[in-house]
Amino acid sequence: PEGWEEDLPPVRSNGERDDLDPRLALALGKDPFEYATRFRILEDRGVRAALFSQDPAVKNEYVVLVEVYVDADRLRERFESAGWVSARTSQEQGTGVRVVLQDLASFGAYDAFLRTLRDELGVASALPVELTRGRAVLAVESAYDAQGLQQALLRSSGDGLRVVPLSLEDQTLTLLVDYTPPAPAAPAEDDSDPTRGSAPAH
Repeated sequence: PEGWEEDLPPVRSNGERDDLDPRLALALGKDPFEYATRFRILEDRGVRAALFSQDPAVKNEYVVLVEVYVDADRLRERFESAGWVSARTSQEQGTGVRVVLQDLASFGAYDAFLRTLRDELGVASALPVELTRGRAVLAVESAYDAQGLQQALLRSSGDGLRVVPLSLEDQTLTLLVDYTPPAPAAPAEDDSDPTRGSAPAH
């Protein structure tokens, strides 16, 4: 219906994005308004005890529930530039699958999942359409349908990545992903040390 949408004002955010992974901040920048085209206020919840702030000095927050429309094409451009999404071509063909990652614990798990899609499964694109704390939704284009993509992920999960299917409905695949980063390599021993292995002098 007409009248409920509001064009975003031409302002830019100066806030720090301490909760954003440095790699994601580098690709997206610090201005969330750059990707939002319009919004509407769904609910004004007023002043409540601080829940989202990372600053211990902040005791209260003013909470507003907002629905935001995001410029997916602009997001795609940034993710293409960062190498996380394959660039589209006019001949690109494929099947669209909606992948929902539930209870996402870290950006590392999200990044490992994207790398598995791109490097091991060779998907044409994997575009994030929703990113919230603990949840991500991807639009994946590839030669796989939803069931085929699920089976391929179970066969080809990358090192340290574990995929657990939750549900499969039409072309929507809901997953749990768990990621354990590889252990740092042990420092190599220096064979040039002449004292290594020798008995102490008396």
